[in-house]
Amino acid sequence: MKNLLTAAIVLLAFVLMSVNFGESGVAQTAPKQVKFGHVDMTAILTTMPQIKQANAKLEAQRTQSIKQLEAQRTQSMKQLEVKYAQMQTKYGKATQDAQAGLLTDVQQTQIQQELEKMQADYAASEKTMSESLVKKERAMSENLVKKEKALFDPIQSKIRTAIDQVAVEKGYRFIFDSSKGGMVLYGRKADDVMKYVKPKLGIN
Repeated sequence: MKNLLTAAIVLLAFVLMSVNFGESGVAQTAPKQVKFGHVDMTAILTTMPQIKQANAKLEAQRTQSIKQLEAQRTQSMKQLEVKYAQMQTKYGKATQDAQAGLLTDVQQTQIQQELEKMQADYAASEKTMSESLVKKERAMSENLVKKEKALFDPIQSKIRTAIDQVAVEKGYRFIFDSSKGGMVLYGRKADDVMKYVKPKLGIN
């Protein structure tokens, strides 16, 4: 309703500007009739077969990317678990040997250094894993955006062409999107032009 009201306001402004005034300021001719149309873009996007196919392809790539990301996460976690288990085993044995008096001071110092090195290696591996997953997740999102653009740009162009053709063929000066948050779709009394646009897009 709000879209149609906007169309009426634009129509009134256009009609007022279209009056041809002479030097005396008196209108000389009556304005030509301006045809307005409207089309529900939401209805088109939800019924157009190409949209459903594009959404299916995009969802398939998203699912595959998530699986790959989760597989990498699982593999990285297993590697960290192995490192942690090795560190715990070495620490446990060193503690037992020290308590049993089996280690010299030099050996204890050496084992302590080895444990510190293992701990540093574990921390570095954990950081690398985290950074790698963040980088892969960012790349996944960017690839999905590119895929979406590649899939939907041609469809949007096809819809635009169909609307332009209807506007020219039927003599519409302006065609508005009558769905929520709509806008002017073609800049050329709001008639519903869905019946003209749908056949051009292969929608029954």
